[in-house]
Amino acid sequence: MSLSRVMTQILIIIVAATATGCTDHSVSWVDVTYREDFLQRLQQEVDQGHLVGNLDPKQVAMEFVHRQFGAEVKWLDVRMVDLPEDRKKIMLVGERESTTLILTQPIRKGPTGIWIVERYARTLK
Repeated sequence: MSLSRVMTQILIIIVAATATGCTDHSVSWVDVTYREDFLQRLQQEVDQGHLVGNLDPKQVAMEFVHRQFGAEVKWLDVRMVDLPEDRKKIMLVGERESTTLILTQPIRKGPTGIWIVERYARTLK
């Protein structure tokens, strides 16, 4: 099974709506879980020069939304905010939806560490 197929399956595994760990409690957050072996393999792939888009938190966020919801969205605004504990908050704003995602680096911190979506909240307009 290809790594991209495994990644899609992992992203679809799922999830419980919760606001735990987020500062905005007016939003219903969905936590995303990953298998440790998948994360290790993904980091190894990136270390070998493959799937390097996983080093860019904005790219990871946009790809996640595309895979999770299956739609091509033209984002009107993409913002990134640094959070404590080396996490990032990405806000994607489109004409009919907005999605906020919290990303983290599970294997290695810094420029060579992969980013993954830890949780997200989607709002349809």
